[in-house]
Amino acid sequence: MSKKEKNLNVDFDLSLHEESQDVKQTSLVKDKTDYNKVSKKIEIGGTKILSVAYKIIAALGMLIFISMMLYAVSFLPRIGGNDNPTQNEVMDEYIQNGKENTGADNVVTGLILDYRGFDTLGESFVLFTATLCVFVLLYESKPKKKIEKFKLSDDVIVTSFAKILVPVIFMFALYVLFNGESSPGGGFSGGTIMGVGLMLFSMAYGEEKAKKLFNKTTFKALTSTALIVYVGVKFYAFFTQLTAKDALGGYIMLIMDLCVGCVVACTMYAFYSIFTKGEI
Repeated sequence: MSKKEKNLNVDFDLSLHEESQDVKQTSLVKDKTDYNKVSKKIEIGGTKILSVAYKIIAALGMLIFISMMLYAVSFLPRIGGNDNPTQNEVMDEYIQNGKENTGADNVVTGLILDYRGFDTLGESFVLFTATLCVFVLLYESKPKKKIEKFKLSDDVIVTSFAKILVPVIFMFALYVLFNGESSPGGGFSGGTIMGVGLMLFSMAYGEEKAKKLFNKTTFKALTSTALIVYVGVKFYAFFTQLTAKDALGGYIMLIMDLCVGCVVACTMYAFYSIFTKGEI
């Protein structure tokens, strides 16, 4: 065999080896593509199954809830029945004996914090839970890169007015909170005013100064403490069977008012902060 023929054989063997390598790589890529397609189909199928299961469970839950409501409505007195009360004795009890039982001149405050004290506790927990849910849902979806935009803290007019308004708002909020028993006001309205003051402070003075005043740690500490204190004093009055004017020296309603106001203020500012900045 001549040298030229040997070189041709070597080149032929190399080309065969390269072709086999290309065939192997092509088959690997094809196998990988087929695997990705199959896994994607399985994932889509699992998602569809979960979606159908969720719809079935939701429909069953709604049917159970509607059935329970209709069953409860069946126990209500008939409209125009002879045995129906001629007037609302409950309303008369609140108006006539509210001050004597609760010690509060404001009937609404006495109703919210004494007669319906546990209902108000539930509302406070709803606000706290709603804030946590919104934070969990929006935490992952917040933009990684913040978009540069005009800041109100750069506006001289806004910051100048804020220096005057923010202290006045905070003072008025405390006034409404502390005088909720004897005048219009209380925890919900006072907390709302306090939340607006925190929003204005954040807009006028910037996020960095606002974080020093209120952040995630502050939110968790204030709301948790307020809810624990509210539960403690309400259960104390419930188990000792003391009226609001006698429990804790008559200051029990003021304490609960401050707790409710704290939860409302923290919730309002937390919603504002999460929706505008993606974090507290």
